[in-house]
Amino acid sequence: MKRHLVTILILLTANAWCARSTQAQGESVPSDTAETLPDPLLGKRADWLRGSWGLNWKPVNLYNGRSESLTIDDFLDQISGLKTIDYLQLHLGDSHKNSCVHLGTHDLLESLWQGDTNARGNPINLVVPRKSAGEDPFLKMLKATKAAGLKTQLYVNSANMLAFTGQNPSAFPNITERWKAWCDTNPEAQAFIASQPYHTHARYPNRKYMFCYAEFVLKDYSIRYGDLVDGWLFDAGHQFIGRNGDNPTSGKAEDQRLYRAFALACRAGNPNTAVCFNNGPERDTEELNPFSEATRYDDYMFGHPYAPRVSLGDHASRTYERNYAHIQKITETGGNVHAGGAWTWDDKVVGHFDPPMSSTRWNTGSTPGLTDEEFLLWNLESARGGGAISWGAPLVRPEGAGDELLIQDWGMAQLALMDEHLSIHQAPGAPNWSRAETYLPDATMSQAYSRTLVEGVDFWDPEGENVTLSLVDAPTWLSLKQDTAQPGHWLLQGMPTETSETEHKFRLRAEDATGATDRWVELKVGALAM
Repeated sequence: MKRHLVTILILLTANAWCARSTQAQGESVPSDTAETLPDPLLGKRADWLRGSWGLNWKPVNLYNGRSESLTIDDFLDQISGLKTIDYLQLHLGDSHKNSCVHLGTHDLLESLWQGDTNARGNPINLVVPRKSAGEDPFLKMLKATKAAGLKTQLYVNSANMLAFTGQNPSAFPNITERWKAWCDTNPEAQAFIASQPYHTHARYPNRKYMFCYAEFVLKDYSIRYGDLVDGWLFDAGHQFIGRNGDNPTSGKAEDQRLYRAFALACRAGNPNTAVCFNNGPERDTEELNPFSEATRYDDYMFGHPYAPRVSLGDHASRTYERNYAHIQKITETGGNVHAGGAWTWDDKVVGHFDPPMSSTRWNTGSTPGLTDEEFLLWNLESARGGGAISWGAPLVRPEGAGDELLIQDWGMAQLALMDEHLSIHQAPGAPNWSRAETYLPDATMSQAYSRTLVEGVDFWDPEGENVTLSLVDAPTWLSLKQDTAQPGHWLLQGMPTETSETEHKFRLRAEDATGATDRWVELKVGALAM
């Protein structure tokens, strides 16, 4: 976050994908005897969310080859002027009836396609981009988002490869039965299922398939994307994990083994990634806390709004009051929305709210759910309170492509108004750094390096005072000086002197008469690509 010291990870590490990596094969879900509870890092992995906000970018119907041409670049260009945004929520998996659809290439899931086509010769039962189409489009999206200075939060529906409504759409009618058949016949999957008695249950026949999803799909994505992923959130946890043998509200690890399997799979590629599950909202405990109970594996709350088919701003039905209660709880608890309850292990779980901007849908709609005044109030109170809000971006046409996947004019106007408001009122005093991260492109040995930092884009002062930039513990060949020809432009430049690949970690300091704010960055110096 721009208001605090932040470690910037710009090393884009993504493991090359093969059918099953050695690491993935060797890391089955461990037995309960290996678990340390309470988890000392629970909640702390989500500290980067405190005082932040992000956008939920949700194109839909990206099956049967449509995802292969998907790009996020135009959307990133559209929001490039927003200084206070910290992250994007990106959909690795689609939602509701399309939950089987994934935007990252995956050999196993592609193998379920079997080359099916419809009467017109177009693919059906293809729920991932084909590997033959080129680089994983989701990996490119993650890299582009990181290069824009934003952290990443990955959405997956807990239904995963199971039919959300009991029957899949005509675009992929056979995918669930083929997934189950693979789990029921593949020797490795069968050995995995048999490795723990809790992987199966007579009353919950789909339980084993959910464990297999964590082990053979989710974990592979996690390992491939690694540190490019800062957080995961699983929708419909109470509907699919909670109704397949786990208890989302008991607070007991032995009742939450599926939740654990999903969380561990997410951390196979990045042990510091934050995880949350949608387990409500729990309306029977609403008066005690608008947020549902945390599981043993929630670093932050999903924060699904109440009455999602009614506008957030509907005061007559109490929808406004019930949902604003999430923001009030964040403010009341300093973002630790379960602090002071009967349990102590959940005291550091971060409050996060996941509403739409629109009055009608998460990813489109022609009218705002909140007035401008209400929108400013909710965002400022959440940011100052140490919570987070992921706003569903109202796209022109989420089923479309190109410019149709941009935010509608009314949405951009409201976001720009909020961005300006936060830039002045969230952290007055010392200068602020933009976004969650300041991206520095890699340097090359013996080649001149340059990166320009621009006031009002990369940093700003809430009161409009003069800002001076400097380096702290940077490599000796690197300098940072203001461009005399362009006031407010600072040139980070130099000639690398390293003779071997080196990773530098240092601070950029922004200072005015009030004080200074540091931003941690990393810079990799490598050899010239041949």
